[in-house]
Amino acid sequence: MPRGVQADDIVLKVKLANGKLWEVSVIEYTSIDLQDMDTDLVEQPGKIAWINSLAAGARLERNRLKRNRTKLEIAKRPAALKAIGAKDEKPTEKAVEIWMSQQPDYDGVIERMMQVDYEIDMLEGTKEALVHRRDALIALNLNRRREVEQDVGKTIGYRRQQELDEKYRAQLKERAGQRSRTRGD
Repeated sequence: MPRGVQADDIVLKVKLANGKLWEVSVIEYTSIDLQDMDTDLVEQPGKIAWINSLAAGARLERNRLKRNRTKLEIAKRPAALKAIGAKDEKPTEKAVEIWMSQQPDYDGVIERMMQVDYEIDMLEGTKEALVHRRDALIALNLNRRREVEQDVGKTIGYRRQQELDEKYRAQLKERAGQRSRTRGD
């Protein structure tokens, strides 16, 4: 869990097109497993695609709800005007809007629209977290690669140094052998 995050989790709940509820911990969904970053890298595009498809579905539902709200407003307008006129009030747009907001079916549509807007915002936040996750995965893998190259470089450098040392020792032995032969002659 990231530092500064309380034990309370951020839970994303989205109503799917089939009516089922998809629920996931945003922290777990966007976390990185340092022991298995390769799997995280492979899963990353699918996670973003899934969140994008959920957001698209939520935007579609919001647009349908807006259309239903408009249809409901048109259908109920005569009843609103009649109800407001019966109270000897002037049927202004504000009065019609207030009357509509008091209707249970209209209120249900508005409530669902607010819920869908919340889902869209949560999905957008999760998508942004996944973009940051992707960037972190790239940076972590780049660091890991540099460490491996550095280790390999050290190994190669060490082996090269050993070869040079052996060659130098061989040259010293050869010179020592040449000197002893020169003295012995």
